[in-house]
Amino acid sequence: MAFTPEQQEAIFTHDKNMVVVAGAGSGKTRVLVERYLALLEAHDDWPLTALVAITFTKEAALEMTNRVHLSLEQRLRDEPDRATRWQDLLAQMDSARIGTIHSLCGDILRANAALIGLDPGFEVMDEVTSAVLLDNIIADVLNDVAHHDPDGLLRLFTEYDERAIRAVLRDSDLLAQDLRAFDTQPAHLFQTWQAQWARSCDDLRLQALRLIDQYAYEPAGDDTLSKAWQVVADTYAVLANPDCGAQVIYDVIGDCCNNMKLPGVPSKKVWGESAASVKEDLRIFRDGLRDVFASVGEMPGLADERAAELLVLWARLISKTAAAYQTAKQRDSLLDFNDLEMRTAYLLKTYPAVRARYVLNEFQHVFVDEFQDTNGPQWDIVQSLTTLDTGGSLFVVGDPKQSIYGFRGADVSVFNDVRDLIAGRECGHEVALSQSFRSHSQLVQTFNSVFRHLLTRDETSAVSRYQVVYDKDMRAFREDMPTQPAFELILLNGQIPNEEGRSTNVPASDRRQWEAYEIGRRLQQMVHAETLIFDKEIGQHRPIRYGDVAILLRGMTHVTLYEDVFKVLGIPYVTLAGRGYYDRQEVWDVLNLLRALYNPADNLSLAAALRSPLFGFSDDMLLALRLVRQDAEARTPTLLWDALAYATESPVMGVDTAESQSLVALTYGVLCDLKAMAGRVSIAELLREALARTGYLAVLQALSPDGPRRRRNVEKLLQIAQESGQIALSDFTAYIDDISSRDLREGEALLDASDAVRLMTVHRSKGLEFPVVVLADAGSSSRGNSTSPLLYDRDMGLACKVTTLEGELYESYPYRQAKTLQIMREDAENRRLFYVAATRAQDYLLVSGHFRAKKEGFSADHWLGMLLEALDMTDCEDGALLPIPGAADCFAYASVREYDHDLPSRLVSDQMTTLSLESDDMLQVPPLLAAVPKQPTAVLDHMNASQLENLLAAVLEEDRYRETYRVNVMADVYDTPKAPVREVVRRHNPRLTGRIIGTIVHEALRYWRLPESTLDMERVLQGYAWQQGITDPRLEAEAVREATDLLHQFMHSDLYQWVAEAKTAGRPVYHELPFIYRMEGRLIHGVIDLVFQRYDGQWCIVDYKTSYVEKPSPEGLAEHARRHFTLQMGAYAQSWLARFDIEPAVYIHYIRYTRDIVIEGQAWRAAIANLEATIHTVLDEVE
Repeated sequence: MAFTPEQQEAIFTHDKNMVVVAGAGSGKTRVLVERYLALLEAHDDWPLTALVAITFTKEAALEMTNRVHLSLEQRLRDEPDRATRWQDLLAQMDSARIGTIHSLCGDILRANAALIGLDPGFEVMDEVTSAVLLDNIIADVLNDVAHHDPDGLLRLFTEYDERAIRAVLRDSDLLAQDLRAFDTQPAHLFQTWQAQWARSCDDLRLQALRLIDQYAYEPAGDDTLSKAWQVVADTYAVLANPDCGAQVIYDVIGDCCNNMKLPGVPSKKVWGESAASVKEDLRIFRDGLRDVFASVGEMPGLADERAAELLVLWARLISKTAAAYQTAKQRDSLLDFNDLEMRTAYLLKTYPAVRARYVLNEFQHVFVDEFQDTNGPQWDIVQSLTTLDTGGSLFVVGDPKQSIYGFRGADVSVFNDVRDLIAGRECGHEVALSQSFRSHSQLVQTFNSVFRHLLTRDETSAVSRYQVVYDKDMRAFREDMPTQPAFELILLNGQIPNEEGRSTNVPASDRRQWEAYEIGRRLQQMVHAETLIFDKEIGQHRPIRYGDVAILLRGMTHVTLYEDVFKVLGIPYVTLAGRGYYDRQEVWDVLNLLRALYNPADNLSLAAALRSPLFGFSDDMLLALRLVRQDAEARTPTLLWDALAYATESPVMGVDTAESQSLVALTYGVLCDLKAMAGRVSIAELLREALARTGYLAVLQALSPDGPRRRRNVEKLLQIAQESGQIALSDFTAYIDDISSRDLREGEALLDASDAVRLMTVHRSKGLEFPVVVLADAGSSSRGNSTSPLLYDRDMGLACKVTTLEGELYESYPYRQAKTLQIMREDAENRRLFYVAATRAQDYLLVSGHFRAKKEGFSADHWLGMLLEALDMTDCEDGALLPIPGAADCFAYASVREYDHDLPSRLVSDQMTTLSLESDDMLQVPPLLAAVPKQPTAVLDHMNASQLENLLAAVLEEDRYRETYRVNVMADVYDTPKAPVREVVRRHNPRLTGRIIGTIVHEALRYWRLPESTLDMERVLQGYAWQQGITDPRLEAEAVREATDLLHQFMHSDLYQWVAEAKTAGRPVYHELPFIYRMEGRLIHGVIDLVFQRYDGQWCIVDYKTSYVEKPSPEGLAEHARRHFTLQMGAYAQSWLARFDIEPAVYIHYIRYTRDIVIEGQAWRAAIANLEATIHTVLDEVE
C-alpha cells in the first residue's frame, strides 16, 4: 500500500527533529519502522546500534524488532545489489537498541557504573519484587519508630489507622519525591496556605465576574426569576471592587449560590417567550458558580494548623522510609524503575563527557514511540541523548488524545510542551497522521463529531495543561460502509416505579446483570443475522463471528456478572486481565501441592492435592488415611503425610484393594521425590517435575467441557513461576499475593479466541482493533472519594487529612485543593479513555449504559452522559435513528430498554438449557445471580469469632485503638479489604517477630502437640514456622527454640494440669471443636480451641490468645479480655448451653503470660443480650 503524503513526510524528512501526531488507526507503527529502515538505507556508515528506538512496553519492542527483521529480509531478497549491507544489518539484529526506556537506562548505567559508584552487576527489580522488599522495609521502619521516636512520628498513629499509613508508604513513586519543602516549621506551611487561599479567592472573583457577564439578565419585575437575577446583580456590585478582600469575596459568592432560587414555571408575563431560556441560563450560571465556589473551599483554620504539623511528620516518615529503602537496595545492588530513570538523568546531566559519548555519536537518531505516555524525568533523559538545536536527531510519535496512563505517572502535558518546543524551531517539524486505516467513513465521521465536542481545552482551567484538543479531523481510507447504522446505543432505564408511584434505582448488581443480558442478546442477533464485517486478512466482507467482538470495561471488578450471563446465553468468551485467575481450582490444586511439599504437616493442603486430579484419591481413601493411628493410644490423628507412609508398609482398612494400594505407593513415592527437590531447585523446575510425574496436564486436557482452558491456566502458572525466579515457596507465595492484591491482574490463559467474545479493560485494548466493540457500563460513575489520609499532587505537593475533635477525618485546605486538581485531571483523562475505547472499532460500535428519565429529559453519568451531551440528545424512543451533529448521513440507532422484574428469576432455575434466538427455553445460572433483598445489617447475618471481637472492641476499646476495629467491621459491611496480614517472608532481610512465635505456639496447642508427648516435636514446630514464612535455617532454629520454651512454660500452667488430668482420667477433651449457633436470626459460627471436663465435673471452654497486652497484670489482662473477647466467648458458651443445657466455665488463656482469665457468666450473658444494639451502634458509626 502506498504511503499517504503525511506518512511520506514523516518517513523521509531526515534533516529535522520530528514530532508526529498519529491519530487512532493511522499507521503509526508502519511509519516508525519505515523511517527506521529509511535512515539505515540513507546512511551506509551507520551501524544498527546508531538508532535507538524507545517503546512503551516490551511487547511493542518485540513487535517492532520483528517488523524490522522481516523488512530487512525482504530488502535482502528484493535488492541483491545491496545484499552486503542488508546481511550486515541482519547480523546485528541481536544488538538492536529497540526496547523500553528502562532497558535503555539499564544499558547506559551499566556502561558508566563506575562514575556514579554503581555496581555494574546490579539487578533490576520488577514492580512486584520491589513491592515485597518495600513491605519489609516499612515493617522495619515502623518497628523502629515504635521503639525509638525522637521525631515524634508516633503521633501519626494516634491520628490515622496503621494500615492507611502502610498503604501511603507503599507508594514507591511518593518515596522518590523531593519533600525538602516540607522540612520546615508548620507555621510557615499554614501561612503559605492562607496566602494561596487569598489568591484563589481573587481568581474566584474574576471567574464569577466572567460568568455574570456571560449569562446575567437585568431583573425585569418582581417574579422569582427577577429576584434571582437581582441577587446576581448585587453580587456583581460587590465583586466589581478589586480590593474587596478574600473573605468578602468568599462570603458574597457563597450567599449568591445559596440565595438564587429557580422558579418552577417562569413568568411569561414578565419574560415573554424567552422565559424558559432565561431560566435555563440561570441554572447554568448557578451550577457553574457553585462549581468554582466549591473548588476554593473555606479559609484555612484551626484544623489546618494541625494538618501543617502532621504534614511535617508525614514528610519525615516518608523520608525515613525512602532512606531505608534506598539503603536496602544499595546493600543488595538493586534498582527499581524510579532508580533507573533518576540515576540515568543524573549521570547525563552531571557528566558532559558521557552525554557527548552518545549524542550524535553512538546514538545518531532517537525514536520515541507512544510519546504521550512519557513523563518529565523520561523526557529529560531523551533530551540529554539528542540535540534540539540540530535537526535530524529526534523523532517522537504519539497522540495526546490517547494518553491514558496517568495512574502510572504518564504526563500528557509533556507531549504538549515538547510538541511546541520542537515545532517552534527552524530545525523542527510537526506532521499529523490523520487518515484512519481502521474504521470506515461512517464511524470516522461519528468520532470526529463526538470528540470534537468532548476534547476541548479551557484555558482558564487550573488543569488546562492536561487537557487536549481534538484539533484535526480524521478521514477514512475505507469508504465501504454498512447499510445499517454502525453506531448503536443500548439505553437502560435505571429507574423503576415503586409501590408509592415514585422512581427508585435498579440495584447496581441487578442493573449490570441486566445490561450483560441485553448485550449478549444483541450479539446473538448480530451473529444469527450474519451481519457483515470487513475481514482485513482476506480483504472482503464476511458474516460476523463471536471472535470479532470485544467488550471493553473500565475495570474488571464486575466482569464475573458478564461471564455468568454469557454462560447462560451460550456465548463463548475469554476474559483478559480478569481478577479470577488465582481463584481457579486447577491453580489452587498445584499451589496446594507446593504447600504440602514445603510443609508436610499442612494436612489441609495435602488432602486437597490428593483429592484433586493430580492424584485422584477418593473421599473414602482420604477418610481411611485420616483415621490412621500409628500409636493405638494416641488421641490425635497421625499426620496425613505420615499416614501415607504408613499405608505403603502396613494394611489400612479402606485402602486395601490392589488399585488403592498401588495409588498410595505411587503417590508417596512422587511426593518424597518432589520433597527432596523442594528448596534446592526453582519453583518452576519443581512445578515442571510435578506436572510430569503426575500427568496433571493430560488429565486436565481430557476434562469436559473446559479442559483445554484449565490446562493452559496451569501452564500459565508455570510461566509465572519461571518469570518470578523464586526458589522458596514462601517468596513465590508473596510474589503471587502481591500481584493479586494490586492492579497487576492476571486473566485466564488464552485459548484459541478466534470464535470467543473478548472481555477486557480499555487499557488492555490499547493498540488493538476489533470489528465490533461494545463499551459496557458506560453510564456508571467511576469516581470515588479518596480514602487515603495523604495525597501527593504534582502541582500542590503533599496534603493530608486531619482527625477532628469529633473523631472525623477532615480534609485540610491543601487536601481539598489537591483532590480537586486530581478530579479535574481524571476527568480529562477519562475523556481520552473514552476516545481510545471508541476508536478500537473497525465496523460497529455499541455503547450501553443506564440513564435516568427526568422531566427535562434523559441524563446519565460518565461516558454515556458525555455522549448524550455531544449528540444533543434529551430523550428518544426505542428504535429511534438519531442524526450525528455535523456528520452528514450518519446516525445512531437507539434501543431503549425498561427493566424486567422477572429477569433474575428467569436466569435462575434448575433447568440448565442454552438460550438461543430459536428457543424460548431459558438457561438458568446459579442462584447467586438472583437479586437478594438486602437489610441494613444483613451483611452480619453470618458472623465468626473475629467479627465478634471486632464488634465489641469497636465499642469498648480506647479511642486510639477503636478505629482499627471499626475499619474491620466496615470491611465486612462494605466488602472492602481488611488490614493486610503483615508479610513474614523477608527475602532480603528476614525477621522473627513475637507475633510469629505466638502463632506457632498457638498452633501447637490447638492440636495438643507438646514436647513431652510428641516424638518429633522439632519437626512439627519447623512445619508451623514454615507456615509463617520462616525458611532461613538460623531463624527457623530460633523460632523452634523460643516456641519450645513457651510450650514448656505452658506445661506449668493450671490449664495444662487440668487438661492433662482430664486426659489421664479418661474424661472428655475436645480440641478444635466447631460449632454453629442461631440467635435472633443470626448464624454464629466458629471453632472453639478447647473444651474439656475438669476434675470437679465442670465443663470448661478455653480460647488461646497470643495477644500482646499493654498492661499484663492480672487486672490488665482481665480488662483486655472484657473489651475484646466477652462477646466471642459468650457465643461459645451460649451455643454449648443451648445444646447441652449445661453452663460452662469460660476462660481466656493468654499464652505469653501463662494466665487464665475467667469470663464471668453475667458478663457474657450481658454481651450476648446486647448483640443487636452493638451491631447497630457500630454500623451507625461506620455509615
